[in-house]
Amino acid sequence: WNFTVPAPLITYISYLSQAGKTFKYTANGPEGLVGGKKVVVLGARGSDYSSEQMAPMEMAVNYVTTV
Repeated sequence: WNFTVPAPLITYISYLSQAGKTFKYTANGPEGLVGGKKVVVLGARGSDYSSEQMAPMEMAVNYVTTV
């Protein structure tokens, strides 16, 4: 899974993202219902995406932290 998140993880996140159970829609957009929980995002990569040139190519951490 170069440049992205493994398909099983995307499926798992889709199962967790249930309107009315884990988030709700508000006038200001979606709002989480399970606040106060800490999340750790760990990722293994075959390259370094910390440089300004490579950062836009990093999709996995961006995806997971967005959803």
